[in-house]
Amino acid sequence: MLKVFGLLNSLFAGFVIILFMGTAVLRLFLYTTILRRKETDVMVQMGHEYGRLIMFLSKSNLVVEGLTVFDSLPAGRRIFIVSNHESYLDIPCVLLNSPYPVGFIAKSELGRIPLLGYWIKKTGGVLFNRNDMRRAKETLENTVSSQATDRAVLIFPEGTRNKEGTVAPFKAGSIRIAIESDAIILPVAMAGARKKLEGNGWIVKRGDIKMRFMQPIDTRTVDVSNKSQFAESLRNLILKAHQELS
Repeated sequence: MLKVFGLLNSLFAGFVIILFMGTAVLRLFLYTTILRRKETDVMVQMGHEYGRLIMFLSKSNLVVEGLTVFDSLPAGRRIFIVSNHESYLDIPCVLLNSPYPVGFIAKSELGRIPLLGYWIKKTGGVLFNRNDMRRAKETLENTVSSQATDRAVLIFPEGTRNKEGTVAPFKAGSIRIAIESDAIILPVAMAGARKKLEGNGWIVKRGDIKMRFMQPIDTRTVDVSNKSQFAESLRNLILKAHQELS
């Protein structure tokens, strides 16, 4: 009986999320076209609202460390938020705490979902085809190069959600794009999200999600000549924080 109730709760949450996405597009148009509000401010507000909604629906208590690092980020620079990836709950956690609109990299199949594909592109995200990685790489590079500096890009260098309760090796390709963009890299570690959802048979489980923003890394001032080595050092930094949070 509890399992049936849990599944119904998950279905209800899905319906609420779809409803939110639909009204978000309408509100974005209303606020920016009629009320003349700045588009980035509206997207940040909606990102925070979406994050709060998901935390409520997933019965999550989000515990965040290091938010003050955003105060030290220089203006006019591209920001890459680099995080480990445990769960679909990871993105809402970042949206809830970012002072920037956050674009993220997603499979092209998500673009077929009404409104979601539009929203991903609107926030500066990238939809790519995993079966054509060369074109995916070109798409990401073109998007980042043309992107305004008042947005952030969220990257999960593991490549997919990790099911092992640790941090998998990072793929250097996504880190390379941040380096070549002269970006500020903001490392983030998250722990606890997977066991609340995917690791619990997709039935929401009440509990904590822990998140730590670490000191930003300026790719202009650190040695990034060996990109694979740099990606490994970044992974070790996030792994250590993940172990401390777990």
